[in-house]
Amino acid sequence: MNTAYERSSSPFGDYAGDFHPTFELKGASAPALPTPQNSSPLLRSHALPDEVLALEDGLGEPHTVSPTTAGVLPPPPSSPRRVRRSSSPKLVTRAQTGPPAAGPTITTIRTLVGDRRQPILVGRGRRTTLDLTRNHREVSRRHATIRWCEADRFELEVIGRNGVKVDGQLFPAGATVPLHDGQLVDFVGVRFTFRHPVLVTPVKRRLSRAVAKASAPPAAAVSPTTASTRELPCVTTPAPTMNSTPPPASATDSPSLDASPPPAAELLALVVEVIVFSAKRSHTVADIYHALVQQQHGKAPQGAAEARWRLAIQELLAATPCFGRVVRRSKDATNRTADDLWYYEADQDADPTRRAAYGSVVRTARRCTLKDTQYYFKPVPKHKPLKKWIYVQEKPADQSSPAKRRRADKSPSPV
Repeated sequence: MNTAYERSSSPFGDYAGDFHPTFELKGASAPALPTPQNSSPLLRSHALPDEVLALEDGLGEPHTVSPTTAGVLPPPPSSPRRVRRSSSPKLVTRAQTGPPAAGPTITTIRTLVGDRRQPILVGRGRRTTLDLTRNHREVSRRHATIRWCEADRFELEVIGRNGVKVDGQLFPAGATVPLHDGQLVDFVGVRFTFRHPVLVTPVKRRLSRAVAKASAPPAAAVSPTTASTRELPCVTTPAPTMNSTPPPASATDSPSLDASPPPAAELLALVVEVIVFSAKRSHTVADIYHALVQQQHGKAPQGAAEARWRLAIQELLAATPCFGRVVRRSKDATNRTADDLWYYEADQDADPTRRAAYGSVVRTARRCTLKDTQYYFKPVPKHKPLKKWIYVQEKPADQSSPAKRRRADKSPSPV
């Protein structure tokens, strides 16, 4: 194989010292080297004067474009690969194409759980159920309300002037929007995924159902009145039965608390819901008890019944690991020790459903702020009395006539 070097010439200009090897093979034709004419059309259309283009491997040698032919070519796009001519035309570096990739944008979407007993007020301030903090100035103090309506669904009432987006659709102030489970609610940049509350079925009621099903006659002979049970102070899911209709609501049913507290499983769900949807981060036993009474919109038990409720709440808070305690030793003006404060920790909850639903809703407080501070007041020390100033009262001017003043001046003074 003989190798010869020849200077290449083309309409695009000389190569200024660049030589291409030509291979002569016996019995075979020499392979054709890529030239500016048979190279990629992208190269010819996007070349600039006195510039070297970095090509992919196997596409040919880099070449230059003369200024005479540069005016005929169209302007290059914004993203060709271009490098400056180096001292050696064989050393060609590859340039990066396109702008640098932007970093990923992380958007936090929290979970908002509805409440069938009382409306949820969304806004800014301590009087709201869901406080969106003061950093969001576009959110009104009373921005929206979520409540359970008579049509067995949740409805969102928009109050704020900037409106609310539900699944990307903007609803102005005064609009009422039905909310379904899993919808995305945007309060002017603060996003939540709306979820229906977890339905709690009491243990006693489930056991009574199991016994009734085991000893009951066929479903066709079951009376609707025998399947009804007393309404407990929690949200329940009655099992569907064939050939039965739900009993009508009685006007004599009172939503007030029972004289005896419910079992620990039901009471735990009620206490967690009170703490999570309250504007305060920590509560006393009395605060939790009064919040339960307000949820039922009825009369609170008095005397021994109230004492049983408070004792049950106190024992539940102390025995459940998902409740934190702040011991208080300070005393009030009546020299009475203040009650301890309790707060909810979602990551310590044993129920995975409740932990997933309330984990992003509950507000966590720093450990350094969960301490009781005692203030001691010192009596004001007695200072020396200030120097008394003696004020001399001036005599009023004589308002008598000039003649009387002259006679008074001429009268002899008594000896």
